[in-house]
Amino acid sequence: MRYGAEQFGYTFVTTNDNEQQQGAELSTTTTTETSKLVNPSSTADLNINPTIVESAAAGGTTTSVHNTDDYQLMSTTPTAVPSDEEDEEQQQHFLYNPPPAKHDNNEWSTNKEDNGGAEQIPAVLSAFGACCCCITAAFVLAGGILVAYGSYQNNRQEKEDGDRNQLIGSILLVVSASTCLLGWCSCCFSCVSTAVVDVAAGGAPLPPSGDQKRIKLKFRRLNDEFQGAQDALNHVHFDVAGDMKEIQTAKKKEHKNKEEEEKQQKKLLEQHIQTDLKRGTLSVSDIRRKYRPIAFYIKFDGDLLVSTLDLLTKQVSTIVNVGKANIDQVIVVLSSPGGSVSSYGLASSQLVRIRKAGIKLVICVDTVAASGGYMMASVGDVVCAAPFAMIGSIGVVTQIPNFHRFLDKNSIDAFLFTAGKHKRTVDVIGEVTDEGKEKLQEELDDIHRAFKDHVALARPKLKDAIEDVGTGEYWLAVQAKELGLVDVIMTSDEYLESIRLQYDIIEIAEKKKKSGILSALHQLDGMKGVMGLFSSWTGQGGQQHQPMPMAVV
Repeated sequence: MRYGAEQFGYTFVTTNDNEQQQGAELSTTTTTETSKLVNPSSTADLNINPTIVESAAAGGTTTSVHNTDDYQLMSTTPTAVPSDEEDEEQQQHFLYNPPPAKHDNNEWSTNKEDNGGAEQIPAVLSAFGACCCCITAAFVLAGGILVAYGSYQNNRQEKEDGDRNQLIGSILLVVSASTCLLGWCSCCFSCVSTAVVDVAAGGAPLPPSGDQKRIKLKFRRLNDEFQGAQDALNHVHFDVAGDMKEIQTAKKKEHKNKEEEEKQQKKLLEQHIQTDLKRGTLSVSDIRRKYRPIAFYIKFDGDLLVSTLDLLTKQVSTIVNVGKANIDQVIVVLSSPGGSVSSYGLASSQLVRIRKAGIKLVICVDTVAASGGYMMASVGDVVCAAPFAMIGSIGVVTQIPNFHRFLDKNSIDAFLFTAGKHKRTVDVIGEVTDEGKEKLQEELDDIHRAFKDHVALARPKLKDAIEDVGTGEYWLAVQAKELGLVDVIMTSDEYLESIRLQYDIIEIAEKKKKSGILSALHQLDGMKGVMGLFSSWTGQGGQQHQPMPMAVV
């Protein structure tokens, strides 16, 4: 079978509403068309799991329960009871689109309050201490040379020049002692200020649990990310007609019309908010989120043992606690070839928490979501994938080298003691028996069966076809869409662009903190290579060795 533009999602023509409702690919068309697919009130357009919605009496709640073939993901949230049906319909469809704003890199820790830049003090002190150390070394070297040269001149009967050089050298040595003292004090104050800033911002740090470190998060708004690029382009682009009077008049007219549209939209927003306030059924926070919902953005790069699982857990917990059910959505850009059964099972369970909270979950796959990666991706309400992304590999594998015959041949005894009939089935040094191999295969089959059941529950459309797709094979996304493993052929960037006007896209990432002199030196481009080498020597930035899993998905 050959794939054309439609299969790859390269459809640049206008798509009608009927095709959208049937779950057609999101094309790069107008914002109005794509908003029908990303608007929270139009979730059926993306072929997500059917829901049963029951509306309660006045002042009641709305309960959404997914299909019984799905995970029983339920959310109960308060809703406003309209006094006028037509007015309520207008209220639901109105979303405020604020004008582009020039944002700084708004990043803050979820565990800290704004301290007015106090956390920059340790870095400044460390940088000052490093400079003092460099000055000390230079002065000691220069002073020592001058003193020695002055002594040499005195021996050659050049007393006047020798005394002068010795004096200058002595002064440099005294100054070097002072700079050394300043550098030492700066380093000490840097350590003290680091502790003070941590305590003042969020209290004493929590004790780590095992090898886990305290993870801090930062938020960053992505909507206006390219606004600065447009301004820079306009600055360097040669304006061939900029001096024409008609062009200047047209620019002023465009600017005036734009301001007028913004005023009208702002006025309309105020009218809607005043209506909600009069009803008194929504809190201020709910009103704010109603007209400008949030799309939380997470990047997940999975390895064999999911080393970023603690970070994912913190991100999900934050979203579950601050997100609004049936309003916000979560976008997870996922890339993983699979790994440990238990680790990816836990990661998938973390994503299930989002759906249980009633928040829409969109999984975007740009490169690969295979095996354990697809175990996570299948949890999403919607799965978007780039055309050539690798999808599937619903299977389990394990490989164990055995040296029993080699040890036996060389008369080397290797003792293995177990308690329990099947404590060890197939291992590295023990004798491999048919019973042990059968038991290991049985365990892998049980894991595989659970894997397939998980996918079938998360994606009910695969319930009847799970045996066909759960063979361990993987496919290109364009093929996986035909099999029901993927909903939409689309890259993550394209999806983010399609919802940019309807949602505030907020990235949640780890806030990594460098401390002391290393932080100051990292700011120097010329020192990055040296500091990276030093980090590898000291073990910073490297992962600790962990035992390999019994089986991987």
